[in-house]
Amino acid sequence: MTEGWRDLLFGTVGARRELVEAITPRRTFDDVVLPQATRHQLAYALSLIQHHHLIFRRWGPADRHDAGLGLAFHFAGPPGTGKTICAEALAHALGRPLLVV
Repeated sequence: MTEGWRDLLFGTVGARRELVEAITPRRTFDDVVLPQATRHQLAYALSLIQHHHLIFRRWGPADRHDAGLGLAFHFAGPPGTGKTICAEALAHALGRPLLVV
């Protein structure tokens, strides 16, 4: 990674807080209070991630679409509606760090 990109993403040493920070998720779905419909949507999103290899590799879309096979989820809503907690719970369920930008 070039110095310019490193400075853009992570800031210069001691200059300011990093723009991207990886945190270890501590919250789980037990910590999330949501309407049942939203909880079902998150469970569906989690199942897509957990079965990514089956969906894209074994069923074949990866053969036709060799780029952009990652999954991204867009959480939208006013402050205090649980977007960050839901993202953290998803990361915890997957055993992955959460990137905070």
